[in-house]
Amino acid sequence: MFVKVLANVIGFLICTLPLAAVVVLAVWVRRAHDRRLDVHWRNLQAIRSNLQGQADIAIVEQVYQHARRGAKAVIRWRVTGYRQDTWFKGRHPARGSVLLLRGSTGWGPHNRNPNTFYVNAGDVLYSAPRGTIAAAGRQRRRDARKSGAR
Repeated sequence: MFVKVLANVIGFLICTLPLAAVVVLAVWVRRAHDRRLDVHWRNLQAIRSNLQGQADIAIVEQVYQHARRGAKAVIRWRVTGYRQDTWFKGRHPARGSVLLLRGSTGWGPHNRNPNTFYVNAGDVLYSAPRGTIAAAGRQRRRDARKSGAR
């Protein structure tokens, strides 16, 4: 009887240990990824604070046309949530990227929109990958739990 129980326990451990190792590895990789994206977020915030309101953070929601000289996209301003049609001259931002932008608003002849945002190549002051804001939030919550536990 004892041998059967021992054999069952060993069999269970042999089956579950690899799965547990995969879960632990996945959690470790996710946290390392969040730490890297949190560095992007902190860099973006530092640059933004040095510019004293001359640039704002936007998320690229959709890129609807790629051209040789740039891209047409829809951005969402992080603070207001306002969605704005945008022309990126000389740039091709990725969908979901988090950008620190400056630029100007004007007439968009391609869509007859008087509120098109124009971004020249040098007006993208920082670009962070997709998921940066969420990852930075997760990392801040982890850091807060760690500091609160001490």
